[in-house]
Amino acid sequence: MRTLSVRVLEENRRILNKYLNQEGKSKVSYTHIIGWAIVQAVKEIPVMNNAFTISDGEPVMIKRSDVNIGLAID
Repeated sequence: MRTLSVRVLEENRRILNKYLNQEGKSKVSYTHIIGWAIVQAVKEIPVMNNAFTISDGEPVMIKRSDVNIGLAID
C-alpha cells in the first residue's frame, strides 16, 4: 500500500488537465487517475486479478490474463 498526499494528486491532475486543454482534449478526473493506478498495480502484481468460484461444490481459483475494469460514478 502506498499513501499519497491529496495535494500531490491535485497538482498532478492540474498539470495533466492544463496539457490536455492545450491539446484540445477533455479533462482528467480523480476517478480516471485512480482507475489508471489500479490497472498499473494489477499489471505489476497479477495475483490481484485472481478470483474464485465454486465448481461442483469445490472452490476453484480463476487466474485471469486480461485486465478489465469498470468504474461507476455518480
